[in-house]
Amino acid sequence: MHPLEELFRDAANGVFPQVDGSVTYLPALGDGHEAVVCFTGHSYIASRLSEAELSNLEPDGFGRALHPEVLLRLAGPRGSIGSIDITMSAPGRGGGLLQPNRDLDHHPRVAFARERRNEVVSHEGPMGCSRWAWDSEGGAR
Repeated sequence: MHPLEELFRDAANGVFPQVDGSVTYLPALGDGHEAVVCFTGHSYIASRLSEAELSNLEPDGFGRALHPEVLLRLAGPRGSIGSIDITMSAPGRGGGLLQPNRDLDHHPRVAFARERRNEVVSHEGPMGCSRWAWDSEGGAR
């Protein structure tokens, strides 16, 4: 399990990183992808690059970890930069599991996720609210 998975689980349970403006460096995701994950006042950089290789760009926990120069350095000369997006998580409230819904397979977000993730399954909750889940063996992203 990649350390980011534990961070997302903690956040779902209301436990967040300390607001200290710092960056924590983590290994690249299991499939070779890299990521910058920012919480309020603390960022995580999951990369093949070391802290020393990024320090001159001065990433921080107050937004600079997402600076284009940082993202370009992570991507490298032949890499690509995905989208800056939001991940929201929360513990279930009981009452059963979300049911898989193959009708959502055509949705553009599901197609986008399948290009980048393993075993994407779409679910639909109450009032048509959609969720996507994926196998995290290769690392959450």
